[in-house]
Amino acid sequence: MSERLGTRFYVVGAVLGALLTFAFVVMLLAIDDLRDTSRAELRSQEIAIAAAGAESATLELSTGLRGFLLTGEDRFLVPARQAQAELPRQLEVVRRLTAGDAVQAARAAELAPLIATYDDYVREQVAAGADRSRPELAASASGAKARLDPLRSRFAAFIAAERRRTAELERAADATARRAAILGVICFVLLLAAVPLSLAYLLRSVVAPVRAIGDAARRLAAGEPKARAPESGAGEVGALAHAFNAMAGALEVSRTELEHRGVRLVETNRQLRGAFAELERSKQRAILELSTPILQLEHGLLVLPVIGSVDLERAQQLDTRLLYEVRDKRARVVVLDVTGVPEIDTPVANQLLQTVASVRLLGARVIMTGVSGELAAALVGLDVDFALLKSYADLQRGVESATGRS
Repeated sequence: MSERLGTRFYVVGAVLGALLTFAFVVMLLAIDDLRDTSRAELRSQEIAIAAAGAESATLELSTGLRGFLLTGEDRFLVPARQAQAELPRQLEVVRRLTAGDAVQAARAAELAPLIATYDDYVREQVAAGADRSRPELAASASGAKARLDPLRSRFAAFIAAERRRTAELERAADATARRAAILGVICFVLLLAAVPLSLAYLLRSVVAPVRAIGDAARRLAAGEPKARAPESGAGEVGALAHAFNAMAGALEVSRTELEHRGVRLVETNRQLRGAFAELERSKQRAILELSTPILQLEHGLLVLPVIGSVDLERAQQLDTRLLYEVRDKRARVVVLDVTGVPEIDTPVANQLLQTVASVRLLGARVIMTGVSGELAAALVGLDVDFALLKSYADLQRGVESATGRS
């Protein structure tokens, strides 16, 4: 392993990131398996329900025919006729749902002609009427039962197969959930173990040597010129210890020269910090100007398009910059376009309202365009006097209103 501390930090971070990524991927795969299993289980249940509905309709045919043959009354045929009208749709549902299963599709294909034959027999017996002799009626009922029994056995086999499949899918889903839970626990335990191990490693490689250097520095500052730090640290820490010891040795040779160098170093650091602070301020101003340009379309008219996420700090910076531009440009109208803001919370909305009020105090009016549903809800929650704030759906209409062209 490289002796550079940066590499060590990268390796530790990569190990923790890999463990976390592995846990996340495992959970995603488990969720995907559970989703697929649930879909297959739901499909199997739909097939069983459709088959049960077809079987129920077939039994309605048998019940209606038997009641008609025994009593001769047409009222017993009402459910049978409804079942005859419903059977084709139910069989089509069964065929459609079993299209991807060769075994169940074959069983469904065997059911269709048997049901059609039974339906034809029922229609023939109804057409023959119930005013026949008792032996003929008994023969009709016996024939109906002889044709119904094979159908019921086929339905029973079909539904039993789907129930077995549903049970298998449920067991598979349970197994997948158990595996996901076990892997999740393992990954969680590994993460719990990796975090303290990583911290211990970093403490031993970085913190302890730095603490030793700090202790030596304190002893040196207390007037112990022989104070030295162990140079056993890794990478930059060891180099730091070596440099400290060299500094301490040089201090013994020429304390005065080292003190002068220290003074110069402090001054240089101060200048660097000042330069860095100024650079940071310049950077922030440049970022604000690029992300929130204030455009002067014509004399007295400023357009402020706000793009990207707006937090409270950025809203306050926007307030300061806009008030400056209003004073500097002697603006009479400011069009504040928030079309490019994806979302906004109540504190930011409140800050925007304060900006609007400040602009009005400077003698300019504010037109807001591109208000989203979230901003509208936030403004309503703040109990805004909307008579003081004009709003348009888009920037063009807002500019037209500001220039008096609408």
